[in-house]
Amino acid sequence: MSKKDFPSELQKKLDEFQVDVPEIPIKRTMLDSIANYIYAPAKNPLEIFHIKGNSITGLIWYPFILIFVLFFAPIFFI
Repeated sequence: MSKKDFPSELQKKLDEFQVDVPEIPIKRTMLDSIANYIYAPAKNPLEIFHIKGNSITGLIWYPFILIFVLFFAPIFFI
């Protein structure tokens, strides 16, 4: 809604009010940046493997696959 769309009666009422907008600092302080870093929400580490929280099979098999890969990794470097 543009300023021209207001009825003249409403425009007169709105012009009567004076609003003081406080100065808002735009620059962040170092403390604000540190606080935002500390309190940022943590990422779900299981999103990498596309495992949902109720997926028992994925939670069971991925550690075995990791152990299997780590067990045979030295063979490839010989």
